Amino acid sequence: MKQRRVRMALHSAALALGVVAYLAAPWPPVALAGGALALAAALADPWPAVLLLPLAAPFYGVPKGVPWLPFAAPELLALLVIAGGLVQLARAVPPLRTWRLGVWEVASGLFVGGAALATLTAYDPALAARELRVVVVEPAACGYVAYRCLREPGRHAWLAAALVLSGVLVALAAIQRGLAGDVVLAQGVARLAGPYGSPNHLALYLDRVAPLAAALAWLGPPAVRRWAGGALALLGAVALLTWSLGGWLALWVGSLVLLAAGGARRWAAGLAALSLALALALGLLLAADSPLPPERLRSYLDPETGTGLGRLGVWQAGLRMALAHPLLGVGPDNFRLHYAEYADEVWREPDLSHPHNLVLDAWLRAGLAGLAGYLALLALTLRAAVRRASGRPGWQRAVGAGVAAALAAGVTQGLVDRDYFAVDLAILFWLLWALAREDSA
Repeated sequence: MKQRRVRMALHSAALALGVVAYLAAPWPPVALAGGALALAAALADPWPAVLLLPLAAPFYGVPKGVPWLPFAAPELLALLVIAGGLVQLARAVPPLRTWRLGVWEVASGLFVGGAALATLTAYDPALAARELRVVVVEPAACGYVAYRCLREPGRHAWLAAALVLSGVLVALAAIQRGLAGDVVLAQGVARLAGPYGSPNHLALYLDRVAPLAAALAWLGPPAVRRWAGGALALLGAVALLTWSLGGWLALWVGSLVLLAAGGARRWAAGLAALSLALALALGLLLAADSPLPPERLRSYLDPETGTGLGRLGVWQAGLRMALAHPLLGVGPDNFRLHYAEYADEVWREPDLSHPHNLVLDAWLRAGLAGLAGYLALLALTLRAAVRRASGRPGWQRAVGAGVAAALAAGVTQGLVDRDYFAVDLAILFWLLWALAREDSA
């Protein structure tokens, strides 16, 4: 056991050193040597790369030290994970007669295959092919490698902690930028945006990792509850400062699902009743045009500039587009190229890249087959997470309840924003999928 831990530590150090050298070294030979070192470490064992992947995922927009090198940090780590997974698979390929296609494989195949078919008919196939690679194929492959790695007992805790730590890094980056004045000023409030430039995208990421931190703080082993509680306080504070109403609603729904999945159903019912009462009171204040709520809340229903009612026009345009391309959609990342043709008020958001609804988004990017596969993956993962939450106390229950709450929060905000089709959200989805699988250890 000690030798194994030492070997794992050496692989992890070599991987981290190689990745840092590749991304930050100003001289190409040093960067290439770093990439080679990272590849050698990943081929020996992909598990350290799996743990580093969520830490890099939110920073996919950070430029590389050597601009002409082809891969940013998330894609570099994704490719390292996939390469190590292929070597691992080659060492233990089961006999062909034992291969079985289960519902997980069918759902995954529909989603990835649907997106691939939609790419072939896209208006801009090069644009579609890039998103197919970095948002669909590579994250899905990483999810399967993570799932295979998680068959070894004790690893769920490490991956769950890595996901929470990724949220902490994003929150700290948002605070640092906020203190430097890098905020989005809108409707009388300063909104934190973090490494994304978009407060709503920051909320999308935090809404998925905050429920996991809450589950570890509530249901995890005593040794992790304190640091998980500290992480939750940080994530919650930054999520509030995004001023994303969809994000706030997502955290509320995630809290209810966490309480229900964790066994506190009466508390969940009480919180739901209290929240509905508060929402009713806020609605009355908004209807009375009271000066008490901040302008950000009062403007949400403004018929001229409010994002709430503005979403209706986006959804109508998205539905028209989907009905015009019902079978294969318009292809990955091609929504923006067709939006002006179907929108009534293009001037509001002329460069809109997605329809602000998870069903329309999956349908338009991956076709009907991809939509069916994605919805099946959501349902299967949620069911598996709830079953894991009903297991023995400790890490298993905490991880199961946290994944269920994270999925519920993501779907909630995904009904009014995006849910999957971004590099960081896609990686996060497939890692949550791997954590929930019942047939992992």
